[in-house]
Amino acid sequence: MRGDLLIGADGVHSQVRRTLFGEGRASFTGFMAWRGVVPMQRLPEQLRRPFGTNWIGPHGHVVTYPLRRGELLNFVTAIERDDWRVESWSERGTVEECQRDFARWHGDVQTIIGCIDIPYKWALLGREPLARWSEGRVSLLGDACHPTLPFLAQGANMALEDGLILTRCLETDVDVPAALQRYDRARVERTARIVQGALDNVGRFHNPVLADPETATQFLDREFAPDRVQQRYDWIWDYDARSVAI
Repeated sequence: MRGDLLIGADGVHSQVRRTLFGEGRASFTGFMAWRGVVPMQRLPEQLRRPFGTNWIGPHGHVVTYPLRRGELLNFVTAIERDDWRVESWSERGTVEECQRDFARWHGDVQTIIGCIDIPYKWALLGREPLARWSEGRVSLLGDACHPTLPFLAQGANMALEDGLILTRCLETDVDVPAALQRYDRARVERTARIVQGALDNVGRFHNPVLADPETATQFLDREFAPDRVQQRYDWIWDYDARSVAI
């Protein structure tokens, strides 16, 4: 097959990335994640609220939010475990195993887990961000070049931004290799900052001080004060891929 350019949008296990830059080092983070989806009608009324919730603790965290016009509740967790290292989105677990991992958590968490038909589990591996994505007429997009831990909820958003910026670069510069270099310059720094921001949230969502009510309250008051939250997140939302300079 022949073409003007090749974009490797082939995910965290990208063959295009390996061909361009080698395998790269993936390291186990010490976390595994659980995920599941629950029909809202299975849940008690207090858990059907139309907003997201984040439980944090000394060794894990739980995030829930509604999907599909409020018909479903999405359940995503990360827990510190070093005995599961399969990096897969389709590996089935059991409700009983998931409940054991959160045995000492709030009863609402246990209730949600008990309503899941099949919880899925996967090991969270981390990779260093690439310093460049493009070589000649070949480049990368999304998880292929900046796989991100799910602690900032920006992985899919970054891929969408990549696509918009790539389109603008190709429209701006008729020379394909030059357009791809422009794309690199526009995106590498921002996505690397997102990857680092997700790592930084590990210390906020899984902090030992959360085990003690007194130190937990002090920690929450400091780390989740409005000005600290704005400092951490506003730069993400202020970015507009349709108009940012390229």
